Amino acid sequence: MRTDGLHISDEAVREINSLVVERYGPDFASKTARKYFKKVKNAQEAHEAIRPTDVRRLPSTIAGVLDEDSMKLYSLIWSRTMACQMEPASFSQVQVEIRSADESIAFSSSCSKNDFLGYQAVFQDKECEVLKSKEKEEIANDRVETFEVLNSLKAGDHVSLGQVELKQHFTQPSPRYSEGSL
Repeated sequence: MRTDGLHISDEAVREINSLVVERYGPDFASKTARKYFKKVKNAQEAHEAIRPTDVRRLPSTIAGVLDEDSMKLYSLIWSRTMACQMEPASFSQVQVEIRSADESIAFSSSCSKNDFLGYQAVFQDKECEVLKSKEKEEIANDRVETFEVLNSLKAGDHVSLGQVELKQHFTQPSPRYSEGSL
């Protein structure tokens, strides 16, 4: 069985769009069907992508039927299938640079706030969420609070140093999916 197909049938796309409009509203549904193709010339595109046979079968409706690993896999496939036919998310971003009077020290910070959930609404849907993470909610709340504080600063505002926490951060690529990470 080949599992690398990107194509979703037109009938499935119509089902996905109708469920998106029903669950999340017309603003979340893609205006046109999204078609994904391989970037290789002469690719046959004969196989359809892995997707639920019925997108109306929400992960929460089959939670008692599947074991934990199968449930995680089904939730991943269902949410990605739904998300691929939804509108993109939009964000507001603020960047602040604070310098000392003699400009010998500079601090910079940036933060973004989600203005429109778009496809991310699927991943935050309570009925479709299998494993709820309180840690994710706390991070989201902290991010909104940080955004509001940074956004309230104006050019030329004087700020005082309260506490310094030295932290170095390197971005990491998302890990590959494996059976253990599901």
